[in-house]
Amino acid sequence: MEMLEEELIPWAKETFGWDDETEEYEEEWTFQQDSAPSHRAKETRAWLRENVPDFINNKEWPPYSPDLNPLDYAMA
Repeated sequence: MEMLEEELIPWAKETFGWDDETEEYEEEWTFQQDSAPSHRAKETRAWLRENVPDFINNKEWPPYSPDLNPLDYAMA
């Protein structure tokens, strides 16, 4: 959760825009969980509910689905 706080939140605010007055993101976005044990922890899921607009947890995402999983690289 510390890494998410230090890395994800600043990146998301820069990437999706952040309105300090409303304390909301300017663009909608969704964080995708995987099935790593630390990601499935109740505390982690509670933190995500409080700090990101939406997230797909490991129970909602089909495992080993190449058609539904995003690519693990970015193109510029």
